[in-house]
Amino acid sequence: MKLLLHIGTHKTATTSIQHFLTLNREILASHGFLYPENDDSAYVFNFLASRIALGKSHETADFLKKARDKATELNCHTVVISAESFFAMTGFFIDIQKRGRSEDYWTHEARLIEDLKSACTDFQDITIACYLRPQDELAASLYNQLVKNTFGITSSYEDFLTKHREIYDYQAHLDLWAKIFGEHSIRLKNFHEVKDDVIGDFCRSFLTESCFTNANLKTFEANTRLNRDVLEVKRLFNATEPDPALAYISARSFRKINDLFPDQKGYQIFAFQKVQNDFFNAFEQGNAVLSKDYGLSPLRAWSDSGEPTYPGLTAEKTAEIYLKFCDDLYAPRNRLELIARRTARWIMDKMPGGQAVLGPVRRLHNNLRLRTAGW
Repeated sequence: MKLLLHIGTHKTATTSIQHFLTLNREILASHGFLYPENDDSAYVFNFLASRIALGKSHETADFLKKARDKATELNCHTVVISAESFFAMTGFFIDIQKRGRSEDYWTHEARLIEDLKSACTDFQDITIACYLRPQDELAASLYNQLVKNTFGITSSYEDFLTKHREIYDYQAHLDLWAKIFGEHSIRLKNFHEVKDDVIGDFCRSFLTESCFTNANLKTFEANTRLNRDVLEVKRLFNATEPDPALAYISARSFRKINDLFPDQKGYQIFAFQKVQNDFFNAFEQGNAVLSKDYGLSPLRAWSDSGEPTYPGLTAEKTAEIYLKFCDDLYAPRNRLELIARRTARWIMDKMPGGQAVLGPVRRLHNNLRLRTAGW
């Protein structure tokens, strides 16, 4: 049995690929590729990376074994798992979430990848698929995403770069993957070369051409960034540390009002070019090594994106955005959902058997949202 692990990286159309795989499960299975279902998410397997990072690798191993058994039952030859959070698990699950660690970053990351390898023992042939883009583009897009997230970060862009420098060292991460899984298992792609047809490229490179040509749904736009003024208000809101129900609904409300406050050119450039170049230049040599070793076209670490033009968030703009946000957040439908989510959370956390009762409901809700709400 083969295993295809798509490990990202973050912000390389991973969500679009995952939606494609989910919405075309039957087509993929007919061609021998099983994209399993799970109770945690309708479309992504980041919870498997989370289990590894939090010391519960046996749960990842159990899931993969069940997926292998299901693939055998359906006469599939390959299990496909897409989870961008397998890349830089220490960075995303430990450091960004401010969990402590006693080891240095690279020792810790190697241990997590080794735990993942141990969880994959039921597979004889493993391929690690990974798309890369220039690090400065990753940083800007990632920063927007992490502020936008349900439990968003509050740090400035430059602080975020400094505190999480290791995330951008592609070579060091992939050297660990190659050492543990074998260099023959690693297949890298330059995202810039295929970004206009990334789903087609994923099928041709890691599945089969027919998986794409026979698919029912081939395109999906996801993860729209927040415009800069809204992003800055969301960053301020994150500092209030809302409870899970409020955090979820508020993140949706910020997305809903986003188009009312459009960006101007340069608003999504978060630091001056010299600052960007000084920081990302350190990764140029590593990128060149990866390009040579894996046959990639030249992959720059930074691009000439120009200078930032964002004038800053004024008190008047803050008030305008916050009022629009509150109008949506406290609409009757959201008030009811807030009560329902808090009640469901209480049942799952406090009542015996609560997880078993509400788990199937959560799964059904996730799948309905995937198909009807563009999620």
